[in-house]
Amino acid sequence: MSPGKTWLTGFFLLAIGGSIGTMGQSDQEVYDVIVIGAGLAGLSAANRILDQNPSTSLLVLEARNVSGGRVMSHRMNTPEGPKSIDIGSQFVSLKHRGILDLALQFGLTVEEQPLCGERTVIQGTPQSTVTSAFRRRKRSYTWTSNLGGSPTIDTVLASSDLDLLASQSCAKFIQTNNLDKSDGDGMKRLLQTFYDAPDTAVSPLQLLLTASSEDGTVDDVLAEMGHGAGLRVKEGLAALIDKLSTRNGLQTLYNSPVTAITQVNPSLQSVTVNGKELMARQVIIAVPPAVASNIDLSPVLPEKMTNFLRNYRPRGFATYFAMTYAKPFWRENGNSGQ
Repeated sequence: MSPGKTWLTGFFLLAIGGSIGTMGQSDQEVYDVIVIGAGLAGLSAANRILDQNPSTSLLVLEARNVSGGRVMSHRMNTPEGPKSIDIGSQFVSLKHRGILDLALQFGLTVEEQPLCGERTVIQGTPQSTVTSAFRRRKRSYTWTSNLGGSPTIDTVLASSDLDLLASQSCAKFIQTNNLDKSDGDGMKRLLQTFYDAPDTAVSPLQLLLTASSEDGTVDDVLAEMGHGAGLRVKEGLAALIDKLSTRNGLQTLYNSPVTAITQVNPSLQSVTVNGKELMARQVIIAVPPAVASNIDLSPVLPEKMTNFLRNYRPRGFATYFAMTYAKPFWRENGNSGQ
């Protein structure tokens, strides 16, 4: 691994440290790589490293007692027998090639989810007959120049409007930018679907970062990431987490929250976990920004990144439940659902 730092929005990966090599500065064990976070981002990073160099000494630290992060599942009885049903982060974007490739690598099946149909607007047109004719058209979204491009994390952090985009809600953004009612209403519905939160609880910055992870525009996210526009891992994303967390060569310590990372020298990092110090040549932080902001870093990150981690507080509110039926009777009427 080369020296330097890397940020990946969406999963949010922050790599700190120097090259992996031979060292003899301490009698304490020195890991080649320590990954903080056993969610999909951290486990994927660990998997990639071990694929490229199986002899790498690698340790994953997870604050909770389970792997998976936002990927959650529940074991239920179904007509086909007991199955793990995803109840969090169950849909995969068509653009998330990394996840799709991992599913293929571990022999899992990726399938299209039953579609909900095209998201449309119904507009009445005057007719002399009793039954009105309707014209259907796809929803389009208009945005200001701030949200019209395909941003990268670097351009987002360099934006002069960063603090405003982070502190303002989408509801306020709609109001101050005079979005028309149809665009505003469509945006609200999609925010509730995609983020499990109303427009008052999501910032425009959160939309920008999501667009960055999708390698597209905010328009793309709002138009394509509602129901019926993604894929599913048939066995469940939790099955992918199980495959990643139990692969050969991977060591994970649970109940191990990291509180500080200190650069001892350009090739050695100290990681403080449960009051103890672990040493590594490379450290990868693979947790959400709001969690990463609780880790004391020395030396500190650039001011823009520090402010971003300190101020970025996405919120979502959702209650997940799942039910099973003997057969999907609703599809007989052309309705969607598993």
